Amino acid sequence: FFDIFSMLPTALTAFFALSGLVLCCVAIGLARWSKYALIGGSEIRWGLWDFLDQTTLYCEGWVLATIAMTICAIAFFFFTLLVALLVLAKKKVAFKTKPLRLVMSVMAYITFTFTILAIVFWICFNEWPACWMNYSDATWANVNATYQYTKYDIAWMLVCAACGIALLMCLTAYWAVAKTPKAPVPPMLPTYPEYPTQPAYPEVVAPLYPAVQETPMYPTAAYPTAAYPEVSTYTYPAASSYAPAYPTTSYI
Repeated sequence: FFDIFSMLPTALTAFFALSGLVLCCVAIGLARWSKYALIGGSEIRWGLWDFLDQTTLYCEGWVLATIAMTICAIAFFFFTLLVALLVLAKKKVAFKTKPLRLVMSVMAYITFTFTILAIVFWICFNEWPACWMNYSDATWANVNATYQYTKYDIAWMLVCAACGIALLMCLTAYWAVAKTPKAPVPPMLPTYPEYPTQPAYPEVVAPLYPAVQETPMYPTAAYPTAAYPEVSTYTYPAASSYAPAYPTTSYI
């Protein structure tokens, strides 16, 4: 249901674009933009192309401008319809269609502008006496003395209807931009409890002590050594020299 609701503005935009396209196509080809009647004469209906058949038309510029704006409106009705159908074709990835929806809304606004200009240019043609009398110094008194009436006809009214449809198309296009679905949120991964960690103790830097200087080597004093007399080795006499000599007695 949510998908259908989010696509509803785009579908309405496509419908309005198709409707305005048909109305403008019928209007530009219909020979009933203005109708008038000469005094004592019958009613005559003219279309955009009938005015261009005249060789000396004083207000030819207004007619050409109306034709140009109507053709531009037809073209942008068609472009808006194509973009709307493209958005509807991407309903499975509707969250990626926001750029297309923005383009669609801009085209709808431009179409509305062209339809207004077509209406205004044709009003300028019909409400200027010089365009009816075909010379610059004409006034409405001259027009009333020549024509019974000058009126707008059904083709101009169709363009007015197309202008209203273009306005609705702008609103639905902006609505479609606002209803662009958001991107799906990825599934959340399971979260595990965080265990407390040991606090980070500040790093202790050992103080720098001055380098230990080496102890200087002092010279060793040379003391004199006493010279003692050499002791001679004593030789003891043999043991026989100490034994007394006894006489040998023979007992027979």
